[in-house]
Amino acid sequence: MTSRDDDRPGDGTTAPPLPRRRPGQRRALQVAGVAGLAVTLGGAAYVTTSAIVAHDATTTRDIAAVGPITAAPSGPTPSVAGSASASTPVRPSATTSATPSTPPDVVKKIKEAREKAARDGYEVQRPVPQKTEGTVDPDRVETRTRGSLKEGGIVRIVAAPGDLTGQGELAWVAGGVRSYRDARCSQTFKFSTSPTPRKRDNLLICWRTSATKSVVAVVVDPQGRPSRAKALAELHKKWASMD
Repeated sequence: MTSRDDDRPGDGTTAPPLPRRRPGQRRALQVAGVAGLAVTLGGAAYVTTSAIVAHDATTTRDIAAVGPITAAPSGPTPSVAGSASASTPVRPSATTSATPSTPPDVVKKIKEAREKAARDGYEVQRPVPQKTEGTVDPDRVETRTRGSLKEGGIVRIVAAPGDLTGQGELAWVAGGVRSYRDARCSQTFKFSTSPTPRKRDNLLICWRTSATKSVVAVVVDPQGRPSRAKALAELHKKWASMD
């Protein structure tokens, strides 16, 4: 789903830069992650899914990839005008909120995850749209994820040479903000289907922004104990490396 940071302390080496993927490829991998993570955590922790894989690191942030999938009518489509050309057949197609470049197998996984969530009585949540005066060029946003749910948690670092306020993961912050020196953290978020701000025990977001650079640290702990110390340590480390 996302690239891992394979740096190991004490080996004296630095991991080579990760190869860049085309936007379509990145989105497909992340969408697949949405399906897997949603099934693993269930609806009660669905915000975790959103925080980790809802947004493409190098394209406009969008969680619509896990939107509802609705099949188009299979019957013949009535002609709009008698002069319509009979040589132009109307092909039934599946309408999804995933991007056109999303592979069929990924769409299938999304559908299966959504159906399971529906059976369990959970509703897909989407970020509340936020208006910002400026938007950082998506191609300049860097994202790196370490860990996994099986390993006990995930840490994601998002960095950009500009102000990310109100964008991406920061668009979900809805209060409960606390300052820790030059950084801020929150566990209170709201979504379009859940407009009332609510604390999410399994998700923590810490960030530091300026006009010239921003770093966001997202920590997911399926046990409900995301580490603020870990988030701040990773945030400060990345911030210093951008000087």
